[in-house]
Amino acid sequence: MIGWFLKKQKEKVTKKKVEFIRERWEEKDRDVISEFSDTEKQTAELEDLLEQPVSLETIKQIVGIKNLVESAYRIADEYGVVPLKGKKSAAGKLIDERFNDIYTKIMAVESNVIQVKEGLDNVMRSYVSALELSFRTAKDDYKHTSGRKKHSSSRGKDLARMRMDDIAMLYSELSFSVGFYAFPKYKHLRRFWLNRHAKKVQREGTGKWKALEGIESTINETSAAVQYWNTKKPERTIFYEGRALPNGKRISADVRLFVTPNDGYIQEAIDDEKDSNGRPLRVRTPNRCNDDIMKIYRHTRKYFEYGDDQEIAGVPEYWLFPFELRATGKGDCDDWANELASYLIGAGVPNYRVRVVCGKTRSGGGHSTVYVLGDNQKTWYHLNSTTALHEIPTDRLELMPTSKDVSDRMGIGEVWFSYNNEHAWHVFEGNAEKSFRMDKRSGVIKWL
Repeated sequence: MIGWFLKKQKEKVTKKKVEFIRERWEEKDRDVISEFSDTEKQTAELEDLLEQPVSLETIKQIVGIKNLVESAYRIADEYGVVPLKGKKSAAGKLIDERFNDIYTKIMAVESNVIQVKEGLDNVMRSYVSALELSFRTAKDDYKHTSGRKKHSSSRGKDLARMRMDDIAMLYSELSFSVGFYAFPKYKHLRRFWLNRHAKKVQREGTGKWKALEGIESTINETSAAVQYWNTKKPERTIFYEGRALPNGKRISADVRLFVTPNDGYIQEAIDDEKDSNGRPLRVRTPNRCNDDIMKIYRHTRKYFEYGDDQEIAGVPEYWLFPFELRATGKGDCDDWANELASYLIGAGVPNYRVRVVCGKTRSGGGHSTVYVLGDNQKTWYHLNSTTALHEIPTDRLELMPTSKDVSDRMGIGEVWFSYNNEHAWHVFEGNAEKSFRMDKRSGVIKWL
């Protein structure tokens, strides 16, 4: 260690020893410090990590950034610079002006190192929080899974147990790779019960579960992506005030209530409808379900028939619940969007990946449609609510229009609000407020 070396030689810091120190700086330490001269690279990597599922690969990235930050702290201390933790080292009193250029370079990146460290801490907190929440959810599913058919209940319990095991193993890898139990500064990230479950998996699990190397991927509920996408836009309570009682009295309803994944008829239809392999439209791998999403989309398009609110309800603006749409057999964009979202979530697509989006299309005019998040956790694809089956251009979700596709004329260019069965979001950006005020929905949509 350079600090120890200088302390031992404090009265004999010869030219030869100065050359030794500078050689160490030139060969190794300077490159570490230069990594923090511009934090754009690390910041982009940290932001990307927040959008990614917790996996062996993302854990490896976290450890790499952690090691880089710790090296910067070590270098500041060893070269006698006032270390970032705020305490001057003994060596710092011994190195003279011959190292002023090194001091200057190290101190110049101090704020950048702190910024990256704080970003890394935020990623780790998000990962641990997502893993903890997902484990508890899977545990509840394991305890309470039930179904009309015995084999369905058994399969649900097996899937829930697999999720619990995978989540615990991922947390175990994260905690020991970073050193949650080795350093007091990570005390707030310790989850002993997750480590205990991981040890149990290693002792008793099947060959697939008891070795971490056997986990090739993890379901999206275990990822920081859940927290990222659910909190990226401001959440609001949004009311639709276009409903009415039989006596004509107008009433309002929370927009989230129009997405009904637990509707018994929807669940029955999902089980009864078979794909080309004779299997129901159930999502088997929530982290890899692009193909399932398209199968469900195509299924709902079989029954599509457009009808405006004036024709169906006798008023200019009226949203149907999915069970009402089933009874009428036709509806407008709002009705078909709510039904499609209900089918997707009801079949097992994680709901943070499904949104009904209302706004002004790129061709002009108000529209309500559905966007789904792809398996890459980054790209939102448009499943237009008013597209008939024969108009769907492809069987691959990756070839459907994205939220950024300016050539998608039915895509939403100015978002007014969005929602699924659990969350609703609203924030006006650009000209969205102006276009909303000009649409008929502005008279029946209110938010808090």
